[in-house]
Amino acid sequence: MPISKMSWVSPKLKEGKSPVEGGRGVFARTNIKKGEVLTVYGGYVFDIKKFKNLSEYLKDFPYHVSDKLLFGPIRNQEIGIGEFYNHSCEPNAGFRDCITLVAINNIKRGEEITFDYAMCMTSNILNLRCQCGKKNCRKKIRGSDWKIPALQKRYKEYFIPFITEKIKKLK
Repeated sequence: MPISKMSWVSPKLKEGKSPVEGGRGVFARTNIKKGEVLTVYGGYVFDIKKFKNLSEYLKDFPYHVSDKLLFGPIRNQEIGIGEFYNHSCEPNAGFRDCITLVAINNIKRGEEITFDYAMCMTSNILNLRCQCGKKNCRKKIRGSDWKIPALQKRYKEYFIPFITEKIKKLK
């Protein structure tokens, strides 16, 4: 059973070595069907000021729940497998709501579980070089990627609710 400090993680998942930057990732122990719950996140809600005071390590894990608030762990000992999902420009997971990550298509045993960080980030505290290596790779991950019309269309059902509301206001 995967160990997570603050979040529920499906027993169908395990941590492993990811080909993305040679880091950690989350992988399917068994086949997973579209719509299955992968993780239900626990954590803290905090502002950007608190985020800036986190260690560099902890800054990798929070995501936005509003323009000024983030959600995630605030202590190293709270980090568990649920924090090691990697970004992909062609993901197989997305958000059902603010705290529930689900499979957005069928996932095969051994496959790495990924989501697009555009589904949950809206500020430039997240500006990374993408190394997913997928055909449609954007090369850079920006906090403004949620504004890309093609992503809005592709992930319509899988953005966190805060971003879904921001998208509605753009139209």
